[in-house]
Amino acid sequence: MNITYIIGVIAAFGVMVVGMMQGGDGGFLTPDQIMNFVDGASVFITIGCTFAVLIASFPIPTLTSIPKHFKVLMNAKKGGGAGLAAAGERRLHPHRRPH
Repeated sequence: MNITYIIGVIAAFGVMVVGMMQGGDGGFLTPDQIMNFVDGASVFITIGCTFAVLIASFPIPTLTSIPKHFKVLMNAKKGGGAGLAAAGERRLHPHRRPH
């Protein structure tokens, strides 16, 4: 794992907590401060825009193949990661013969 990823995640959580604590009374993250961030419209905007940007980022054939990939992931046997990797390798390089 890359160290910058760890630093970025820790910094993001730190900024989020400090941002949530701004402008409130009563100490460290009271339930009232947390409930200020639970709002149906803001949840809809956050999740809806995330999906909209995801759709805008990929071509339609890639998006339509996502359910097929989830089906493979959900039906994979425990410890079958090598089989999934081999299947992905065959899909990426169909002209290669297996070792």
